[in-house]
Amino acid sequence: MMKIKWALNELRAKLHEAIKVEGDLPELIPSIKTRSDRIIDVSSIHIDGWLIVDSEDEFTVDATLTVEMTLPSTRSLEPVDITCNVLLSETYLSPGAELVGDSQIEDMSIELDRDILDLQKPIEDSILVSLPTKVLTQEERESHVFPQGENWEVLEEGNKKATSSMNEDSPFSALKDLFPQEDDGERE
Repeated sequence: MMKIKWALNELRAKLHEAIKVEGDLPELIPSIKTRSDRIIDVSSIHIDGWLIVDSEDEFTVDATLTVEMTLPSTRSLEPVDITCNVLLSETYLSPGAELVGDSQIEDMSIELDRDILDLQKPIEDSILVSLPTKVLTQEERESHVFPQGENWEVLEEGNKKATSSMNEDSPFSALKDLFPQEDDGERE
């Protein structure tokens, strides 16, 4: 099992050293799956990076997470296997630590609430905030065919031509002359 939790005293013994953090994290898979209903399955989580002991009170993590998972297509809800590469770069401060002279680092740092550096939640949070907003099957990427039904259809984002023709057919199109100073929905 890959180590992702350290006592700060253990890290302080390695002052000014870089600790290689590399390995698979299968123990995080159940937790990740329960934290997001968008995730159908997670087959692997791999971390590759460094934990740097900058000082007795400052610890920096720079790592890349490679996650193989199954998400639903945002168009058809079909399962899609994807690989996400997620960067994790954070600086942690021991409880009550005061940095002298570098307020910028202090502003961007996370103060630990106890004398333990546990990367489980930051790893999970980084993965969850990095889930792609657009997931398509191979067929959906190649075909450009969108679902449609009676009086509705899915339009590709940014397809102004389709949006314009739909606006002309709208029952509200008769109201467009009500405010002549407006041009294409923008006020002067």
